[in-house]
Amino acid sequence: MTPGLNITFKMRDWFFNTGTVAAAVDRATRGALSRAGSLVMTIARRSMRTTKNRQQHSPPGHPPRAHSDHPFVKQFLYFALGHERNDVVIGPESLYRHRRMAAPVPSILEFGGRSYSYRRKREVTIAARPFMGPALEKAEPYLERFWHRSVNAA
Repeated sequence: MTPGLNITFKMRDWFFNTGTVAAAVDRATRGALSRAGSLVMTIARRSMRTTKNRQQHSPPGHPPRAHSDHPFVKQFLYFALGHERNDVVIGPESLYRHRRMAAPVPSILEFGGRSYSYRRKREVTIAARPFMGPALEKAEPYLERFWHRSVNAA
């Protein structure tokens, strides 16, 4: 060997670092889930029309109306990332108002059911007015693109 010339090979430099790759994939997955959650939440919020007339209700099978003086269902619609399982939860916050209610208000609006009416002082049956299911269906064509871009970016 000539003095001043030193060539060394480290075999681990020839292989990819699994920790770095896993971190990049996790970061890309969280970004894709965040974009997907935001899109579904926005579509669900925009599907609810706002009205000033408290007596005006949406027909069964259509998204609920948000009353302008207190649009609770529209206002408390969020998405959250789960870091443990790499998932996203999208939906309205649980709005229990009374111990007589069998289910939270958003669940009754989405699937229909029975609730206690404060004005009528009795239980009433509410027809389904889905808003989260249709929002997910409307966002479905775009969801694949989020992961396609994230894998290329990672």
